[in-house]
Order: sequence, then structure tokens, then C-alpha cells
Amino acid sequence: MPQVSHMEHLITSRADAENMLLRAWDAEGFPSVLSERVKNDIFCKADAVLAAWQPLTCCNVDELIFQLTSIACDAEGEWALFLWCRGEMRFRRFTHLAPTMFQKAKSEVQEVVFDSPIGRLLAWHFRMSLAFQPAQEDDQDGNALTVREIEPLVRPVRFQHSCLQHVLRPIMHVPDCSKVPISWINGRPTIWILHLFSGRRRRGDCHFWSECCSGVLPGYDIRILSVDTAIHQVWGNLDRGLVFSRMLRIIRKGFFAAGLTGPPCETFSAARHLVLDDGHHHPRPLRSCAMPWLLEDRSLRELFQTMVGSRLLLHSFIAEASLALAGAGSLMEHPTEHPDAEKASTWRLASHEAWMMQLPDAVKHRIEQWKYGSVGVKPTTLRAINLGPSHVVRKTLDDNIDPLALRPMQVLSGRACDGSFRTAAAKEYPPRLCRTLIIAVLTGIRHRLDQHGSYSAVALDQDEQDWVQNLFECACQANLSGTYLPDFQG
Repeated sequence: MPQVSHMEHLITSRADAENMLLRAWDAEGFPSVLSERVKNDIFCKADAVLAAWQPLTCCNVDELIFQLTSIACDAEGEWALFLWCRGEMRFRRFTHLAPTMFQKAKSEVQEVVFDSPIGRLLAWHFRMSLAFQPAQEDDQDGNALTVREIEPLVRPVRFQHSCLQHVLRPIMHVPDCSKVPISWINGRPTIWILHLFSGRRRRGDCHFWSECCSGVLPGYDIRILSVDTAIHQVWGNLDRGLVFSRMLRIIRKGFFAAGLTGPPCETFSAARHLVLDDGHHHPRPLRSCAMPWLLEDRSLRELFQTMVGSRLLLHSFIAEASLALAGAGSLMEHPTEHPDAEKASTWRLASHEAWMMQLPDAVKHRIEQWKYGSVGVKPTTLRAINLGPSHVVRKTLDDNIDPLALRPMQVLSGRACDGSFRTAAAKEYPPRLCRTLIIAVLTGIRHRLDQHGSYSAVALDQDEQDWVQNLFECACQANLSGTYLPDFQG
């Protein structure tokens, strides 16, 4: 094959290598493009084959290899199977296999797939695409670059899209998650709601209304677990660490039937672009639509702030996806994207579109919070997942609008007399919106219980029970007259 031939050692430029690869590809008669339909079909079939594989011994992989290669009946199918082996055959996606068994299977399957004629050429292509290639661009002043541009990882901010390309792959297969998980406490069926980034306890918050709206689901006890550093600095910390890992284990056991989340939005906020009355700006923008993870030339403090904001957002995505795959429903709140398409927004992220919107019954609902009692207009998007057809949540949102509410005329911008930003007044959900969110989630769960039924959650380990109980008690005992806390704490 070309990658081991004598001719490869005579290649003097990248262009020569690309031409040689193209000639070898054409000589084999391989297709010029891979159909997205064929790719998705092969990915789904390969996932199903490996998910159903139950070997008797770790060395017996012949049957698996036969089944996988059988689904690729032509060159286009072999192309897709190569991509699946290279990118999708990962242990965390098939945890029903023992690690040693999976490692053995992956090694032997890839040896067969990668050694095929098209596999060798594709492997050569991937090696070339990952090789060093100097940039040919000029700087903003039009002068030639004086500093040599090397691999993208040296300048990850500028090359953030290419650096994350291997991560931001869309979901290809979602298993059946139609049944609602139910927990049992003292013989009573219990609907647990996981509320991430709940903020401080206050009268009329989601915790308050979860105790008042039990009539939406008669026969079930309703409990909510508020997770936030405002509830407990350690047990409510959703950044990296044991707390987040433990919470994911609990989610995957089917303990929660629903979730609410509103990840911090301050690093995405379009308010950073506003000019204040005194001529000064809000804290300067940290993201844009073209560079959603971080703008260049930010300070170390801003870099750290953006990193924490990004990590908390992705943790929220991971938690929501885990909830949906366990059968729970979920509702996420974030400001609606700004009309200016250049400004950053959570809803414009490729990861949200590729991951969250591919989950069951993923629907965006737009509201304005003044209709629910907010002092500001505050256009907001609520994205539902696995809460039934779109009309279920939409009807609840429409039915709970305050018919006597008046649209605020004053824009919340600038600073108040005490020096605080006026936008802080609309930071927390008004009580009517909290009530609406709880009813919407419970109504969606009721619809799914009627349509698909339920299953009992797996029992929690002692440390998992302790975390739930301790955090729940902290929220129940929290002072309801506390003050605002910043999104970015610490």
C-alpha cells in the first residue's frame, strides 16, 4: 500500500503526499464522499452489535468481528465502519463489558478494519490531517507574522473549533428511555426533582412550590433536591470533584424522575456589551458567536472565570443527558439569544445542538419573564427534554401567565445608588415563574407516566444516601431571607 511503499520516502512536500494519496484512492475506485445516511446507519448498527455482544470469554471475538464486518457490505460502509472504530468504539459507551474484554475486542476489531484497503488509506489520511502544517495567515495589521505559527494547541483560543472538533460529535443513538424512574421512601412512590444551580432559598422558590403542587401528581410524594453552593459550599459544588461524580452515579441509578437547571450565564451575558450612563462598560465580553469558549487577549482572572462558567455549563449538559437516558425529564433555563448573531449564546453552541437537541422530545420554549412577575422584560428560553410532546409544557407556560401584568418600560441597565448593577434585580426567578416551572415538569412527568409507565430506581449506596439526605436537610433549614449571591463564587 502507498503508506509503506518505496515511493513514500521520495515525497518532498505535503502536496505530493496528498496527490499520491488521491491517486491511490482513485485507483481503488473508492467513493469520493461518505453519505451521512450511510454513516448514521452504520454507526447505529455497530452500536447495537457491540451493545448486544455477551462473550463467554475475553478471547472469543470472532463472532463480533463477523457481525461488525457484515454490516459494511460495500466501500462506503467500510469507510463508515472505520470511522466508528476510530471514534465511537470507546469503553465508556459500552460499560457492560469488562475492561480487559473490551480492550481485547477493540484491538482485534480495529486490526481487521484498519488493515483493509480503504482502512489503510483512511489511516494515512488521518495521519496527514493531524501532522504539523504551518499557518499561512497574516496578522490584523497586514504584516507577515514574525512568530512562527505551530500546532493549534500552542494557541488553543484561536484554534478552539479545530481543537474541540473531536469532542463535538453529534449523538448517533439514543436508547429507549420512555419509562419514568420512581424512587420509594417508606413504601411510598416518590418523584424526586434534581434542581441544579438553584440559588439561595427564598419564599416562592422552586423548593417552596414543589411542596405546594403535589396535587399535580396525586398518589406520589414530591421532593426536590436543590444543589448549589448557596445551599452548601461543599455538597452543592457542581464543579469538578467527588460531588459531581457521585451525583452522576445517583442519576444513572434512576433516583431522579425530573431535573431543573439554570447554569450560570454571566460569562455569556449580552449585557457585557452595554455602555453605562457614565460612559463605562459592563465587565467586558468574554465570548462571541465565532469564539464561544473564550475571546483572545483576556486577563488571567477572566480566563479563569470563563473556564469555570464553561465547565459548569458542560456539567449541566452532562447531568441533563444522563437524566434523560435514565428516563427522567428535564427543563433548562437560559437567556434567549441576542438578535445580534455576533454575540455569544448558549443556544448557539454547536454542542447544544449536537447533543441536547438530539435527546427525546427536545423542544425550546420562549417566554418573557415580566409575564410571570419579573421587574425586567428578560426574554428567556426554556428547553424541555423528555417531558412529552411540545404542547404539554407549552400549555402550562401559557396557562400560568399573569393576565394583569404590565410590561416594564424601564431597561435594567447601569448601576443603582449603592453601586450594584440594576440587572441583579431580575437575576432570580420570580415566584410565579418558579411555580410554573414546577407545574410544567410535573405535568410532563404525569403525561409520560400515563403513556409509558414507570420503573423502580436502583437502591443507593450509603454515601449516596447521605449526600442526598444532608443536602435536602440543608435546603429545608436554609434561611429564607438571605441575600443575592454571585454566579461566579470564589
